[in-house]
Amino acid sequence: MIQRTEAIILKTQNWSESSRIIHAFTRKFGRMKFMAKGVRRTKSKFGAAFDPGTLSQVVFYRSIRSEIHTASEASVVFYPGQTCRTENLCFLAPALEVAYRATDLESPNLALFNNLLVLLKALENSPGPQHPLAEFCLASINNLGYHPVLDRCLDCRKPISEEQFLFSLSLGGLLCPGCCKKHGESVALTRPVLKGLDFWQQHDYLPPMETADSLFLIRLLAEFINHHLSGHSRLVSFKYLPRD
Repeated sequence: MIQRTEAIILKTQNWSESSRIIHAFTRKFGRMKFMAKGVRRTKSKFGAAFDPGTLSQVVFYRSIRSEIHTASEASVVFYPGQTCRTENLCFLAPALEVAYRATDLESPNLALFNNLLVLLKALENSPGPQHPLAEFCLASINNLGYHPVLDRCLDCRKPISEEQFLFSLSLGGLLCPGCCKKHGESVALTRPVLKGLDFWQQHDYLPPMETADSLFLIRLLAEFINHHLSGHSRLVSFKYLPRD
């Protein structure tokens, strides 16, 4: 069956001297694998449509026997690398990795697709690329079914003191100092980061934040996602982001 969908290219792997397997997150079907025959040739008909980070229109033959489908046509719809600052592109790889590692094959998630698309376009001219990546990570956590608790202790249910902000990576929310001793695996949050999280829960976007606070939040969210990647590999691209 011939089908068509928009797809954001996540990664590629060489298959033969002329072909590659393309891993993409599609608007209609979620994460998919495509066989792109001839894509490694100098004059490939696919051009740059299968470069990671590209939003492409893909026409493919959908297999009923295999998880790998055959791409017959592909054209570039949008590629941030054409106009994006070089230093911004390193903030794209972690988002592509989240979509690849934290999702199952052919499990549609339109919200996650749209969040990826928002990030692609935000990185194009953003002077602070860490900010849109932090927003993507927060939205992705919600899209994947995780909802961090930030207004009370997860264990004793008491309101969190203004002086103690301890986030449990395994439980997915705040703990008071007493309960933290029982559970461990907690990270101390700064006041700006907690305020940013509280603002995001109310408005679905982050307020302006210092670069260091945004990068801290990104790494915290990456570790939170890692704790919930049951049966999947851990995220690795986040560790290559700038430290401050």
